[in-house]
Amino acid sequence: PHSSVQCINADEKPCCTDPDNTENCENMDQSCHWECTALPINGSTASNDTTEGKFCNGYGTDMYMQGFTASGNGKDACVILLFKSWVLDTRTKFGLGCVGVILLGVAVEGLLCLRRQLQSRRILLRISGVARRVSIVLLFGLNIASGYLAMLVAMTYSVELFICMVIGLVVGHAIFNTEAAVGESVDPCCASQAIAHTNDAKQHEAENMSA
Repeated sequence: PHSSVQCINADEKPCCTDPDNTENCENMDQSCHWECTALPINGSTASNDTTEGKFCNGYGTDMYMQGFTASGNGKDACVILLFKSWVLDTRTKFGLGCVGVILLGVAVEGLLCLRRQLQSRRILLRISGVARRVSIVLLFGLNIASGYLAMLVAMTYSVELFICMVIGLVVGHAIFNTEAAVGESVDPCCASQAIAHTNDAKQHEAENMSA
């Protein structure tokens, strides 16, 4: 039998391949993929399911345009995690990606705690004023960068990666920041960064000593 190649989406509807002709076809659908169809002698078509058993269809995307999407469907696009070379096209890669996302969430909260401790002069007391200020600025930069990375992970609209990011942030908060002041924002990039000033910290310590 002869065979032909057709571009179809996850619902096996034809996708648009001509930018000038987008009628009667699915346009801007990231589940579209090329698939071979066998043409028997009698003229009928029999689809050759090339996506059966696959984790995804092999094409990467950094955001599911149809909203939150669960992984494991061989007809859906593969998630690109932050960098174009990090395509989670197998279950092993996706599992490692989930672990990395959890660790990223923990790191975001850990950096917040480290900044708070350093600025309140509870750690590294021998660092001079200039060196301490530079360290605080560098930690702030790392905190902002890691927060925006966490936001980009959530914006992939992958159900599993979103859940893993929430788990990482919750675990990190439970480890480092349960006794910290509650901020006005819960965004990872601008999370509760209420840091007690030095005078407030000294006053708090004096009250504890007199109690």
